[in-house]
Amino acid sequence: KTTMRRWLEQLLEPLGVVHASVGSYNNHWGVPLSLSRTPRAADFGIFEVGTNHPGEIEPLSELVAPDVALLLNVLPAHIGNFAHMQALAEEKLAIAAATDGACSGNPGPGGWGALIRFQDGSEVEFGGFSPETTNNRMELQAALFVLEKFKTIKFAPSITIKTDSKYLIDGMEKWMPNWKKKGWKTASGKPVLNQDLWKALDNPELPKIKLQYVKGHSGEKDNDRVDAIAVAFSKGRKIQLKDFANN
Repeated sequence: KTTMRRWLEQLLEPLGVVHASVGSYNNHWGVPLSLSRTPRAADFGIFEVGTNHPGEIEPLSELVAPDVALLLNVLPAHIGNFAHMQALAEEKLAIAAATDGACSGNPGPGGWGALIRFQDGSEVEFGGFSPETTNNRMELQAALFVLEKFKTIKFAPSITIKTDSKYLIDGMEKWMPNWKKKGWKTASGKPVLNQDLWKALDNPELPKIKLQYVKGHSGEKDNDRVDAIAVAFSKGRKIQLKDFANN
């Protein structure tokens, strides 16, 4: 952060009067102090915002109210007073997500894959296995997992979850209201399949995030990656998942 601040100072100095944080004044004491020291004649203000406790970044960002913000990578060395990297992830802003499911035999052994990408360019990936399942169940399981994650991770208002499953999208956006009216039965009166997962996805405590359809195996980067994760888990193959330690 300090190096970036100095680069910005050098970049802006030819354009006007620059005021910048000094030292590592980037916490709940340093940021207000830096703001209070801003000269009236300043054309530009550069303020460093950091965190080593949960909940710090949001109020400090609101205090600074920047016109432009630069987000830097977060590494395990920055963990500070967070219990683990997942807790640190909850302070970051997610901007994209993708999910997919796979099944060998359908029904048969299955797997699901998911990823979440953050504004600073980092990503985290997840996967799971079920010994006897279907492709549709794995699609639902992947989406449910990501939505549960978003209960504790900050995300951009424009975020979507990419999926190649029209079953998932149609179920969430078209079919579910009628299923519920009919007591979780289809138009033909048969019980809705995968009711346990559909009911879990209908939980009002889950965040409302739009699903975005992408065509499978079309070269879309995120879809291809979660497909590879899902297939690897379904076949019991090892696959390296990204986390904050190996971004």
